[in-house]
Amino acid sequence: MSIVELSAVLGNAGEFVGAIAVLATLFYLAIQVTHSKEATAPHTRSLEEDRKIAPANMYHARAAEAAKGCGFSAGTDQYQASGVRCGISGR
Repeated sequence: MSIVELSAVLGNAGEFVGAIAVLATLFYLAIQVTHSKEATAPHTRSLEEDRKIAPANMYHARAAEAAKGCGFSAGTDQYQASGVRCGISGR
């Protein structure tokens, strides 16, 4: 076998080994992405729920501040029944 033939055989073997290494890397990364997705899923759900209830929390905070300014304690029936806005106009 001449040097040219030997280099061609070694080149082909190198390409084959490289292709197998690429496939193994892709498989490994797919597993890592799956594990990462599973690990962050509960936190993502929690963030989505927080985003959904944030406007309601802001409304209740503003209502509590208005109630303090009017002399009512937040959440009392007296404040809720009165409908008093006390400085929160149009919000």
